[in-house]
Amino acid sequence: MFTISRRGKRIGVGLTVGVAALAAAAVAHATLTQVPVMTGPSDQVTPAAAGDTLTWAHNGSGNGGPMNAYVRVGSGPVVKLNGTGTQGFAGGISGDTVIFQRLSSGQSDIRLYDASSHTYPALPGGWNTSAWEWRPTISGNLVLFGRQSGSGTGFTSKIFLGDLATGHLTLLATRTGRYAIAWPGQVNGNYAVWSQCSDTRISCSVLRYDIAAGTTTVIPNTFGSGKQQYAPSVASDGTVYFIHSGSSCGASVTLVRQPLAGPKTVLVSFNNGVDVDTTYTDDSTGTPSVYYAKGACAGGFIQRDIYKVVD
Repeated sequence: MFTISRRGKRIGVGLTVGVAALAAAAVAHATLTQVPVMTGPSDQVTPAAAGDTLTWAHNGSGNGGPMNAYVRVGSGPVVKLNGTGTQGFAGGISGDTVIFQRLSSGQSDIRLYDASSHTYPALPGGWNTSAWEWRPTISGNLVLFGRQSGSGTGFTSKIFLGDLATGHLTLLATRTGRYAIAWPGQVNGNYAVWSQCSDTRISCSVLRYDIAAGTTTVIPNTFGSGKQQYAPSVASDGTVYFIHSGSSCGASVTLVRQPLAGPKTVLVSFNNGVDVDTTYTDDSTGTPSVYYAKGACAGGFIQRDIYKVVD
């Protein structure tokens, strides 16, 4: 399983939770070609894309050093998103708008960048707080992000869906406890996904939220073995892509597709000892491409490379 860090389970009031009634069955396999996007000695993480625009984060050495977030439009120049003396992790892209996570003086906030005007539009008031806002994605006016606060048994992890036009925040999930985590995934069109863990050493599940209907569905775990489902992203038609694995880092790790209706399919089976901590689905051109950062568990999982598969 992935290692949980601040980098980045009660369901919120007013949401309906349902588990799809799918019987355990043999899972289909469709081996897709892993296409290298960004590889090398750096630790390269949190990829997101929209057409020919790519955003990601990396350090300079792959040894756990400071991270910076970047964006590149087509064959244009690479632009660093976070300022001097800060760190950054990439988030998501919608049109010309890039959203990212900025770390400064022990504080984490989310930020917007306009790739056309090269400006930093303001977020609505109250979205960034003294807590730890992290792992944002964007689709039109909608933003999905996480907020963490407290410590020990008082540690609280929340998932919010925000509307840039109105400033309204909707609480989608809350987890409280020493090992509790709600990990933001992606918002895309009418759907948002995240993962949440009952305990980092026991089980994690993927959830899909239908924004128009206001309902949440737990993606069923129909595999014969292994308890972990995490690192989700979603296409605009509601198809969820996520990682399934055993209970330890690099144990039987697979990239899985789960449509709104019908069985799941394993798209990639990774080598033993290799794990993935985020995925991001770009279907802005009509054909879904799933971006992810993978790395070896040995040595601390600090040197990852970015790949994609075209579904």
